[in-house]
Amino acid sequence: MPENSLEATRRRIAERILEDERLYSNLEDHEAKVLTEWAMAQLDAPIAAKGKAAETALEERGRRVRQALRDINDLVGERGRLSAEEREARLRTILSRGNATTAAWSGSAEWEEARRLLRDWDHLSNLELIHRLLDLVTRTWRETRRATQGNPKRSSGTQGCLMAILVVFLLLTLGIAGFYALTQIAGKAIRGLPAEPTPTVAAGETPAASSWYRVYFTSPKYPDDPRDHRGGLDERLVEFLKRAQQSIDVAIYDLDLSNVADTLIAAKNQGVTVRIVTDTDNLKTQAIVRLQRAGITVIDDKREAIMHNKFAVVDGLAVWTGSWNFTENDTYRYNNNAIEIDSPELARNYRTKFEQMFRDKEFGPGRPTTRTTRFTIGGITVENYFSPEDKIASRIATRLSQAQQSIYFMAFSFTDDDIGQVVLDRARAGVTVQGVFETTGSETRFSEYTAMRGAKLDVRQDGNPFLMHHKVFIVDGRTVIFGSYNFSRNADEDNDENLLIVDDPALAEQFLTEFRRVYLRASTEGQ
Repeated sequence: MPENSLEATRRRIAERILEDERLYSNLEDHEAKVLTEWAMAQLDAPIAAKGKAAETALEERGRRVRQALRDINDLVGERGRLSAEEREARLRTILSRGNATTAAWSGSAEWEEARRLLRDWDHLSNLELIHRLLDLVTRTWRETRRATQGNPKRSSGTQGCLMAILVVFLLLTLGIAGFYALTQIAGKAIRGLPAEPTPTVAAGETPAASSWYRVYFTSPKYPDDPRDHRGGLDERLVEFLKRAQQSIDVAIYDLDLSNVADTLIAAKNQGVTVRIVTDTDNLKTQAIVRLQRAGITVIDDKREAIMHNKFAVVDGLAVWTGSWNFTENDTYRYNNNAIEIDSPELARNYRTKFEQMFRDKEFGPGRPTTRTTRFTIGGITVENYFSPEDKIASRIATRLSQAQQSIYFMAFSFTDDDIGQVVLDRARAGVTVQGVFETTGSETRFSEYTAMRGAKLDVRQDGNPFLMHHKVFIVDGRTVIFGSYNFSRNADEDNDENLLIVDDPALAEQFLTEFRRVYLRASTEGQ
């Protein structure tokens, strides 16, 4: 049954929240889960308006919810580095996002609770801080709506409904807190062990087809220790960028790595043309600000949808792409993949799309479709698509529908019903299906996890306490589908994304090795 327009709007907003890793980048899964459940409850709350006005109101609510999640995530990440004055200023900012200044409610019960929170600050766990912040945000938004509407005498039925929602939410989140406290204790012995290293391309064992590519996977260790943050994909990317003699074009959703910024600035100072495209929401990261101050031009998308690409092109000859953002968390906390490919033909595709964003300021729908989508590189067939112009979801669905033996997948956000249905159909036809979902967001009603579990498919929530950020399908042990593209309608219709489909058993085997590692950890910790 087709979704009505309001429900379609709700799904689009929910997907945007679920697939935006920057909203959860400083949180462990059990902390992020509390945020996603609160966000979904906010989106499902009644809206008084009707028709288009209801959609507009829901869009505005979605923006405020997304901003609240970002504020809370950032605050948790920086809480130990903030002075008392900075804490209060940040808290006032968070609580004033409801279209009213804090002056409108200073002295209220909400502000007194905020002051108690500030006094308790150093004694709270991250989870307790998140609960307290969400409670304050909810109460402040409610009081702001009352003041804005000028109707303090709302009906007792409406008040009762709101209070009931709040009470149920608090009970649920407190229950979740207790449950995860127990699971954290139970899992300490396992989490103390480092993840088994995943091989990339080993010297002397390089298959012939890999003469034109090098594939990498992150190897996060648990518990996370900053002293282990070395030798990762950031260093491989620096080596890749240092090859540049003429130009470096980078389209990156998020960048905070100082060594990558140093390399780009050094290249610019040596006469290399360096150009950057990024998402507006991440325009103010320290690394991006440094690049701009060094005279490097940075273009942002200025849209609600996200510029979600993660690629770099060097001298128009080689491409770096994958699921990996150029951040410390993506490098040392999350599960990610990256590949560098030597191919002037493929690089031309990526530069064409880069020019559309950088020079023509064309983001999202409306760009011309990709003219050349199929290449032969080193005797291997490679397909290359960009979203939203190339209708990637249908490309993925077509490839999955052709599976005869197996489909393995790792999905950070998987909410596309059409792709999910193809996976279910192939499983019913006897194809082996195994999958790992990122835990955060997987239990919401928009995720394909519930439907696949209901159909008794072998799908699991990941065991990384942070994010499992892959977006990968491996089909019949020979085809790999991967890139920046989450399996969502937003990725297909609104976001800027890129995808590769590579028919190479050697590459598929390397991704299968990574899948087995992620799957095994999910089997021991994610259930």
